[in-house]
Amino acid sequence: MSGTLWAIIAAGGMGARMGSSVPKQFIPVNGKPILGLTLERLMSSPLVSGAVVVLPLEWFDSGEEVIQTYSGGKTVRAVQGGSTRQESVRAGLACVPQEASWVLVHDASRPNVSTDLVREVAEEAFRTGAAISCVPIYDALKSSNKDRAVKLTPRREGLVAVQTPQVFSRDLLTQAHLAALRDNFTGQDDSELVERLGHPVALVAGSRLNFKITTPEDLVMQEALERYKQSRRGGEIRFRPVRRYGRPIRREDVASHLLRTGIGFDVHRFAGDRPCVLGGVTVPDHPGLEGHSDGDVLCHAVMDALLGAAGEKDIGHWFPPGDPRYRGAFSLGLLHELWKVLSSRWQAINVDATVIAETPRISPYYDRIRRNIAGALGLHRDSVSVKATTPENMGALGRKEGIACLAVASLARRAQDSGV
Repeated sequence: MSGTLWAIIAAGGMGARMGSSVPKQFIPVNGKPILGLTLERLMSSPLVSGAVVVLPLEWFDSGEEVIQTYSGGKTVRAVQGGSTRQESVRAGLACVPQEASWVLVHDASRPNVSTDLVREVAEEAFRTGAAISCVPIYDALKSSNKDRAVKLTPRREGLVAVQTPQVFSRDLLTQAHLAALRDNFTGQDDSELVERLGHPVALVAGSRLNFKITTPEDLVMQEALERYKQSRRGGEIRFRPVRRYGRPIRREDVASHLLRTGIGFDVHRFAGDRPCVLGGVTVPDHPGLEGHSDGDVLCHAVMDALLGAAGEKDIGHWFPPGDPRYRGAFSLGLLHELWKVLSSRWQAINVDATVIAETPRISPYYDRIRRNIAGALGLHRDSVSVKATTPENMGALGRKEGIACLAVASLARRAQDSGV
């Protein structure tokens, strides 16, 4: 991670569904206001450098008192909220200091957020640019018509209930809010605004203890939790293992092939009558590579690594070298087509590739190659690594007769395919 992480705590609402004359974030539980519990918990995270608390104008002075009491010695700013949650988060975003490269958005009425969950969501966001916490849906879902009769029963498979914290690159979240403002669009949460930009949002397993206090029944559950924590001499309730969304990552998962790693290797001779294409990037003024397709040795190695991780046959089975459909084909496009098939059963985790050649120098094209491969696989660029090394003038590659590439890919089996 470069830059610091700041939190925006959305406490600008009046909590009408609670049926209280006091906004729910100021209702005391076991002697502490809910906002104080939430602020105390977030500020205890070593990853969070500071916070902006968005408050309703009528309760601004009360909010500042809570901030002074529960900031934990860290810098916490107060700002007036807007008429909607989206406006409030946008106001908070404007008050985040310039040195903060990452922003965590959290509901003031979720006081049970753990430091483990903050870390998990933040680490996933540092890797992908955007990550949110969520929990599976176990109840049956119904859609009703205007007469309050069942209209539709959607399948819950593949659906999750979204929570906060949600962590984003500051630039990405700013861009998402500005686009929503420009288009007069209101989302259900901040991640929806990011999704509108076409940026993937990673899911991280949350906790059912991290519920949002919305109704009087929720308040009863929170009071019970506080009493339980007191009986355990305080501290966090750690009922859940550290994990990404889905099942916990455990040693037995690897044994049962839920997590898989594959290795791909390819080598091509130079051919002077065609362009040199590596990772979908054309290297100017350099001989190309032999091959039935465009000879993109890097994409070919990545494809074989993916196929190896998925337990499939090699690239020649999928794209036969004698098939006229693939003569001169753009290998990056083939990689994308292959992944459309594999992605129904697998989630890509990361790709690492090393190009072995005396020539050309590919360092000027690293970023473009990473973006190309990441885009083909639906990954964030930071999940793709591309490196190069020379064979030190040894062997055929050392004599500049061609290029080789070694790639490693890690995949996780999707839950619906693994019986999870």
